[in-house]
Amino acid sequence: MKNRLVILTIGHIHSGKTSFARKFIEKVPNTIHIERDIVASFVSERFPTIKQHQLAKFNKNFPLREEIYEKIEDSAIKTPKNHLFYAQCHTFSAYRAQRIQKFRKMGQNWKILGIYFDISPEILEKRVKSSKKSQNVLTFSKNFVENLEKQKKMFQKPTKSEISTFDHFFTIKNNENEAEILEKIIKIVKNNEK
Repeated sequence: MKNRLVILTIGHIHSGKTSFARKFIEKVPNTIHIERDIVASFVSERFPTIKQHQLAKFNKNFPLREEIYEKIEDSAIKTPKNHLFYAQCHTFSAYRAQRIQKFRKMGQNWKILGIYFDISPEILEKRVKSSKKSQNVLTFSKNFVENLEKQKKMFQKPTKSEISTFDHFFTIKNNENEAEILEKIIKIVKNNEK
């Protein structure tokens, strides 16, 4: 494999990031889905006492979740011949820049691809209100409606200068061009695997 791809999603909750990741992995099975929600749900369901203790002790921070997540991420990075797909909000531009820098420091064989899910507030509100997803993934909000409202206030859209830090960047607008973007990304993967 010439290059490994790191795919970073940017978008609010319920914007379609995880669904897109699953569709991508169906087509490109040598991809590891680095999914924070699974870790959050696992810790919430299996270790609720630890979660409550850490949230109280560390000012709403949750070290156990982060430690498990980092171990999974490190193992995925060390697993050769696989691409990485981070289906997360990546709310803050500084956090996205930090993640990009991490892979840039690792060397030339990482290509970084960004996908911005630009979904209208009306669509997002409708989705969170009808969501069947487990709320165990939430740490700082009581429900997805509250979580979306918090994200709207904090969310930093990618700027032109930030977009230029990616090797490839796509915007999915209201999920209308999703199939087209998926095919373009699959072509990029095939070109980088030669």
